Amino acid sequence: MRALIAEDEPMIQMFAESAVTDLGYDVVVVGHGADALAVSRDHRELDLLFTDINLANDLNGWELAAAVVDDHPAIGVIYTSGGASYAEYQAFGVDGSVWLPKPYTAGELQEAISRIGKSDA
Repeated sequence: MRALIAEDEPMIQMFAESAVTDLGYDVVVVGHGADALAVSRDHRELDLLFTDINLANDLNGWELAAAVVDDHPAIGVIYTSGGASYAEYQAFGVDGSVWLPKPYTAGELQEAISRIGKSDA
């Protein structure tokens, strides 16, 4: 299984990478939306996108996820943010995705991964 993490905060990158790796994923971590989109187009097999909403300098998480899902329709998506709201998630999140507000624990991230694609996510 392969996961793509798009997060521009280095400490949060390391934390998320560790939590997702503990579940057995091979993880690619990037800090910008454009880089994440390029990685998604270079990897045929991606199972999970975990993206911050407010990425520095380019695509935001909503735009990134929509583009990645176009290329990988079966990918699971988890959105996170310390600034965006659940109402925004309801308006802009892709179907079957999961909302995980910051701050979160490793256990909460792992639980979010288990909820991807479920109707109550």
